[in-house]
Amino acid sequence: MKKNIRIKDIAQKAGVSVGTVDRVLHNRGEVSIETKKKILSIVKKFDYQPNILARALTLKKIYTFAVLIPRADDNNPYWEHPLKGIFNAEQNLKDYNIKIIKYFFNQNSKKEFRIQFEELIQLNPHGVLLVPVFSDEVQKFTSKLIDRAIPFIFINSDKSNSKRLCFIGQDDFQSGMVAGKLASINLNKKDTILIVHITNDYKSKEHFVNRNNGFCHYFKEKSQNIIQIELKDNFSQIFHSVITANPSVRSIYVSSSKVYKVAKYLKENSLKHVQLIGYDLIDKNIEYLNQGYIDFLISQNSVKQGSKGINYLFKVVVKNETIEKQDLMPIDIITKENVKYYGV
Repeated sequence: MKKNIRIKDIAQKAGVSVGTVDRVLHNRGEVSIETKKKILSIVKKFDYQPNILARALTLKKIYTFAVLIPRADDNNPYWEHPLKGIFNAEQNLKDYNIKIIKYFFNQNSKKEFRIQFEELIQLNPHGVLLVPVFSDEVQKFTSKLIDRAIPFIFINSDKSNSKRLCFIGQDDFQSGMVAGKLASINLNKKDTILIVHITNDYKSKEHFVNRNNGFCHYFKEKSQNIIQIELKDNFSQIFHSVITANPSVRSIYVSSSKVYKVAKYLKENSLKHVQLIGYDLIDKNIEYLNQGYIDFLISQNSVKQGSKGINYLFKVVVKNETIEKQDLMPIDIITKENVKYYGV
């Protein structure tokens, strides 16, 4: 029967010093191949698990993780959710001398992103968790992390050609496909679908582009009329003019968590005959979902993204473990009939 085994016990069984065992376990220093095989065989046989907490308390080493994430506010409350996950992970790891420093930027401001990243890089953290909102800027800044051998993880959106440790989030193309199928429910050939991007320059944001491509791909061989608009300021006025000019709109897809803005318009104008699909379980969206002005929400499990991001950095940096390159979140479809079962 296997029992807890210490480094001292492994050393005795292998007939070597504690220092030699430590070098093998942490893959540092010169150890003969034969000795290394003998030690690893004992480790495997007795299922040795390092006591990370004891080591942290003994060394009193502080591990600093930096988080670079958009600022949550009334206009964009979505980011409260991954922050909640980050906070939960921080609390769970507080005994391991983990310190998390957060840097916030306006999601629509490349300048703020640059400023916050430059502050972050001066910190020289042990690991970084970030949201790669601006594709071009991310490429420049992550190269600095690579030069300094600082591991980094992406959440929410991905940049697949980067040297990130891991991406945690949805397959955005497939998510768009799912949204397309939902949007097609009860549509006739003569009906129009409206795609709404409520952001600045959505084409510079890879996850919005991938969602849009997935959505349009679903209708590739279907003769359905689709129009797209990008809205920033004067939302109500512009949206009203689009709806008025296109009375055949029967289904609306919003590619972000700001679907509540469209739902508000539908409610104010008593337009319950229009089907509405969007993203994320923020309070405003849940309110309109329960009232019947939003038909479907696609959940990104954003709280879990935040907590997993910190836990994965802990595994790599502190426990010296390897992790998978991707952790894709399920594409959950939420309706007013099942929303109460999804705690956020």
